[in-house]
Amino acid sequence: MKLIALNRKINICIIMFVFVVILAISLVFLNIHFKKNEIKYVNYKENGKVDYNVAVQTNNFYESDVLKQDKQYISELIASINTEFKYDFEVFDEIEYKYNYKIEAYANVIDKDTNKELYSNKEVLLDTKEGTAKGKLNVVEPITLDYNKYNKKINEFVSTYDLKNIRSTLAVKMYINIEGINKEFKKNESVISLEMPLTQNTVSITTKADKTNLLLELSKNGKKSVVFLILAIVLIILDVALLILLLIYSKKTESEEDKYNNELKKILNNYDSYISKVNDEFDTSEYQILRVQNFVDLLEIRDTMQIPIIMIENKETLTSCFIIATPNKLLYFYSLGVAQYALPTGSSDEEKEDVGEVNV
Repeated sequence: MKLIALNRKINICIIMFVFVVILAISLVFLNIHFKKNEIKYVNYKENGKVDYNVAVQTNNFYESDVLKQDKQYISELIASINTEFKYDFEVFDEIEYKYNYKIEAYANVIDKDTNKELYSNKEVLLDTKEGTAKGKLNVVEPITLDYNKYNKKINEFVSTYDLKNIRSTLAVKMYINIEGINKEFKKNESVISLEMPLTQNTVSITTKADKTNLLLELSKNGKKSVVFLILAIVLIILDVALLILLLIYSKKTESEEDKYNNELKKILNNYDSYISKVNDEFDTSEYQILRVQNFVDLLEIRDTMQIPIIMIENKETLTSCFIIATPNKLLYFYSLGVAQYALPTGSSDEEKEDVGEVNV
């Protein structure tokens, strides 16, 4: 019996160890999954700018052949527009990223009434450039615009078809894209533009550029993390099955001694304040013994009569008796033990002797 009990304890310990190991591994996988899907942010700063000056043709009015920016210019005197597209980008984390940019010119004619395009012409001024960077990126690209070329083309289109009530413009735009090497992050496309009217006597040049300082959400590595989530779920299911197996095994291999100790512990844990333990033998010779079916019945009698429950335990035979002795010589009796007492209702000498022998 002791050998069987020892083997049972060893088996339970092994199952519990496997249970804990599987649980720990599943928690690690869950942690990896949530870490990979945790929303992280990286701070970045970008600043775009277009500097320009206007070179004018020889004339009797301007002393200088180059005019500074932010002025009004006479279109017939414009020889060229010298621009410099600048873009600064900085990530405040050690993240490697790749970038690409290009510069294109758009000359178009729009009907003012419908605000719809009548004609457009696109020209690539700078082919796409690509590269990788880490931390800071500084781009400077000088572009010389032949304003007369675009103005002449659009004037020809307008005069050929005698167009009225139209708006024609020349827009030069730099497009910049930045994204992480491993799709770690990706921001919206940035645009730096320079715009001016065509077919007008005077020209005013406007510039526009992005200037931001933002938190950028890092993209999640969802596909890889799902694998860890699936593994964690499988292990948790396996752990639950193992726990159920452990409970079934513990119940089926429970010895009579274990059942007795568990039941006694349950009674004492729940109702210890109602029970008075005695170490002496209890003389039952003058009592009529009434056996109750379970301990709850004894509690009801105790609540009704307000008489304490007396507990007598025999540790050698693994037997415990709970009794209520009333003033009118009735003894209510409930026994718990490896070899359960089976006392019928009555007051025979044999019954009284059996109860009386229960002692410490």
